[in-house]
Amino acid sequence: MKRLKNTSAVLLTLFTLLICQTLHARQSVNLDAALKENTIHFSLGPRHELEGTVRDKLRQELSQNQFVGLAELHGSEQLSYFTTGLIDLLKEEGFGHFALEMGPFQANALSQLSKKSEGLSESIRQANQTYGSKLLRITPLIFANHKEDALFLQKAADASLRLWGLDQEHTFSYEMHFDKLYKNVASPSSELTALYKESKETIRKWNRKEVLKGKFKMGCELLWSENIDKFLNLVSVGKEAKARVAAMRTSWNIYCELENNRPSNQKRADYMKANFDSLLTVAAATSEKPRVFLKFGSVHLTRGKSPYGVNDIGQHVKEIADQNNSGFLTIRHMKRYRNGKDLIGKNGWKESTSFMKQGKKDQWTLIDLRPVRALLAEGKLTCTKREAFEIYSYDLMLISPNDHKAKQNF
Repeated sequence: MKRLKNTSAVLLTLFTLLICQTLHARQSVNLDAALKENTIHFSLGPRHELEGTVRDKLRQELSQNQFVGLAELHGSEQLSYFTTGLIDLLKEEGFGHFALEMGPFQANALSQLSKKSEGLSESIRQANQTYGSKLLRITPLIFANHKEDALFLQKAADASLRLWGLDQEHTFSYEMHFDKLYKNVASPSSELTALYKESKETIRKWNRKEVLKGKFKMGCELLWSENIDKFLNLVSVGKEAKARVAAMRTSWNIYCELENNRPSNQKRADYMKANFDSLLTVAAATSEKPRVFLKFGSVHLTRGKSPYGVNDIGQHVKEIADQNNSGFLTIRHMKRYRNGKDLIGKNGWKESTSFMKQGKKDQWTLIDLRPVRALLAEGKLTCTKREAFEIYSYDLMLISPNDHKAKQNF
């Protein structure tokens, strides 16, 4: 009898485990299915307008957030088209500021170009021809230098969005800054003129070396150059000039750290955060909660630490939004097709397969990651560590249709 009772207990235990496993299997959700359930597809209008269901959805999302971040893959032709359409909605919902991954004084130069009568695209082309090189892909206006970029930048200018540059003054912009500084001096001495000409010649030579010679430490060379230092000291006349010189020297210091294999990503992120705080404080003087659109590389707009282990601008903005109870919406840009070829399974894209599967060659795809995040948090969904990072870091995922590299504006 005792043996029979023990056998019955074992069978009951096994039956209970089987029931629990069956119930768990019923509760468990496949990631592909969860993504598909929260996906919509759409097309842009003939002038890149957002229309219909996606327009209504995105406008509602924008209305609920003080900050919106577009976490981009750089150099995308299609994303420039989408951004052009998004600017219309941002303006309708009261966004007045547009933060870019460029230096404060590069952004100021871009704002000045937008005021020229020939139009922004032509003005950017002229700046590229003056300070850049099509052959070497040198531009003074990083991430604003393509023909397609001019579409959304012109739309932003027409909508009176104020450009914010948060990042370092990028490589290849310095000759443009030198010209601005020299022209700011009312009566330059012969010594200053000689230093100016020499500094411009040096910058042009070093720009070529930066492209053609892999181990050339341009940031360090700029910091160490006695003649460039003398030139900058002589042109530091007035508040604006001193701020521009300080921004360049800070940028060179960040680059020099990187060139010597010392940690520089956090220093760069801290600089971006300080610039954001300063500009937000100024904007808050005339608006209780200034609404800001940020367009940055995807690694910079993550929640928590970035893939580089950095407390970046995305986490910083999230903390401000949490403190203000005002909201920060992040949109992660992804692509599946490039030049007609499917990227699924290709090197560098394998960990994104589940997301990319939702993409279409001839339509845009928008995935709401928040319901998927809830399933993951409840233990109803399993995925890889990288997939979980994407789901927790961003709110929406935007997959472009067949994409191409944006065209140089020369």
